[in-house]
Amino acid sequence: MTHLPPEPESWSIGAVDAFSWERFRRQWGRLLLAALLMGVAMIFIDAALERAALRFFENLQRSPETELPELLYQVVGTGTSLASWIAQGVLQLGFYVMMLELLREGETTLRPLFGQSHKLPKVALQTLALWLVLDLPLTAWHHGLLQLVMSQLPAGALEGGDALAPGAVVALGIGLLLAIVPYAYVAMGFMFAGLELADDDEVGALQAMRNSWRLVHGQRGRAFVFLPLTLLGLLAFCLGVVVTSVFAELAFVALFLTLKDRAKPAGEELAAIPAPASN
Repeated sequence: MTHLPPEPESWSIGAVDAFSWERFRRQWGRLLLAALLMGVAMIFIDAALERAALRFFENLQRSPETELPELLYQVVGTGTSLASWIAQGVLQLGFYVMMLELLREGETTLRPLFGQSHKLPKVALQTLALWLVLDLPLTAWHHGLLQLVMSQLPAGALEGGDALAPGAVVALGIGLLLAIVPYAYVAMGFMFAGLELADDDEVGALQAMRNSWRLVHGQRGRAFVFLPLTLLGLLAFCLGVVVTSVFAELAFVALFLTLKDRAKPAGEELAAIPAPASN
């Protein structure tokens, strides 16, 4: 039987954002530099993965007449995407560690950013698990729905570049909506899985997903509006997309610590985040 943690105490979106902003102002330049370094690193990694995939196909396709099966392209494309997500996940752990240090201690360095490679196996397992639970079912549902709609169309209905009939478009829209709602519910349950890996060196990939699910229990509604409100509030001050996105990520980490502290048994030491005032 799964035991859920105690219900977190009431937390305020404004209080979490205010604390995050106070920390962000201390070392905003370092955080922006880390985000820039991550972006540059991912450009090189994605380029290397793309070259590897092209070289793989060139070695298989010895002559222009050789036709490779479409399934092979799909498998290699999926594998390349997963490899990119894993690399990004390792870098993201380093960024999370920086933010955890900043929130708890008031300062951080760039050292953790590229220091999480030892967690590569955990990131790979967690990425694969999330892909199997989230992305693969959604892709399969979308593909099956599209095939179902296409099978109901008269022969030659799309020849000559004709658009789908309004009824088919509505059916596709409803089908996608029916998939997105449960997808969002499950995705929110696992939204702190990567942070769990960054915060606890001992936790495993799947246990981190379970821990995230427990943290989000009973908090989905408020967590759902947390980041949109944070982003809109910052954009209203014309801070720019880059600054806004980095701060929003720091606020996301602060929310994780807030929920994690609220879920701890009484008497355990809490992180250096003040208890937010009730709404």
